[in-house]
Amino acid sequence: MITLNLLPDVKREYLRTRRLQAKVMAIATLVSLGAIGLVVLLAVWVYGGQTVYKSFLTGEIEKHGKELKEIKEIDKYLTLQNQLNYLTELHDGKMDFSRLMTFLPAMNPAAPNNVRLTKVEATADEALDQNTMILEGEVVNYTALNTFRDTLKNAEFTYEGQNDPIKLFDSIEVATSSLERSQLGGTMVVFKIETTYNPEAFLFSTEEPVVTVPKMSTTQSLQNAPNVFGGSTREEE
Repeated sequence: MITLNLLPDVKREYLRTRRLQAKVMAIATLVSLGAIGLVVLLAVWVYGGQTVYKSFLTGEIEKHGKELKEIKEIDKYLTLQNQLNYLTELHDGKMDFSRLMTFLPAMNPAAPNNVRLTKVEATADEALDQNTMILEGEVVNYTALNTFRDTLKNAEFTYEGQNDPIKLFDSIEVATSSLERSQLGGTMVVFKIETTYNPEAFLFSTEEPVVTVPKMSTTQSLQNAPNVFGGSTREEE
């Protein structure tokens, strides 16, 4: 039996194209419906779900807030917590005057102008911005006293992270000095020096401070004269 296909090739291609177009349209319609559904879900979450979640969180905050208010002396505990948060800052702002044990030997002139200190009193008053230090002691003569004053005047310090020298004392004044007889015979000069120091050298936050005194030769220190109450010394070039 012989079968004849009377459908032209052009007609077959046309029908195949129509079927393909129908499939594409169906897929596009499904994708569009899915996108619309996703947009609707997002809108529901943004305008509905988040509002509900926000209300839930607000309720939880109010609930726990009431529980905290019911705790006795809660204000005291909160104040203590705030103070604990400032402990590190307060510690860094404290003064470490034990550093004088290494600072003072570095500022003691060599013999015969060396100094024997009998009292050192340091004061730090942040409210009045006053950082004073009183040095009392004795030396062999007024030349040694002038030398010690000049040494304090030229004393500098550096610390970790700061290599440029900084003056240790802002002002130096010989408050009193007198020639007295020594218990071992002879005489000595007893003095009291009042200074204003740089607090940065003693702060706990200043790490590894080192005091040095540049080599200098002051005219007044070379003279055996008791000019220790005023005037300034001049460094020779």
